[in-house]
Amino acid sequence: MHVNKPSKTKNSTAKQLASTLTLAEDDGKERLIHATFSLEPDIHRRLKMESARSGVPMSRMLTEWIKKHCPEEK
Repeated sequence: MHVNKPSKTKNSTAKQLASTLTLAEDDGKERLIHATFSLEPDIHRRLKMESARSGVPMSRMLTEWIKKHCPEEK
């Protein structure tokens, strides 16, 4: 797996975003992208606690929120 590090040069937002994303290992399923972002400690704690309570991984919770609130581009 290749890991990209954020660039320190002035790039477009798309280039900066692309530089922080990496493809997950391909296990025959749909390929995933690892994204790095920051959360306030309290928000992270709340997400983690709800994940543990519900048994739903944090990544799946975030994916479902994005699918609901961010329409696909056409």
